[in-house]
Amino acid sequence: MRILDPTTTVERVAMAGGAGTGFANQRVALLTNNWTSWDTVTDMLAAELGGRFQVKSSSRWAIPISTGAPEEVLDEIAATNDVVLVGLAN
Repeated sequence: MRILDPTTTVERVAMAGGAGTGFANQRVALLTNNWTSWDTVTDMLAAELGGRFQVKSSSRWAIPISTGAPEEVLDEIAATNDVVLVGLAN
């Protein structure tokens, strides 16, 4: 699994092999913390991913706000997806 941190430097992304070649034909998971604003964003992302970015599939996973996701859930997400988008929007 490769984690790309949006706060990282360009040099670190280049060392990790770049940011990839796009989302086409990828399985994309959208992790939500059930904040209304992020739920709205994930609705918009899901529509764009299926249309403009031609992903193979997208799925949404609810992650508890106060405790984080159990390790088993993270393992399942990693095993069934190629890309994971995580955000807060709070």
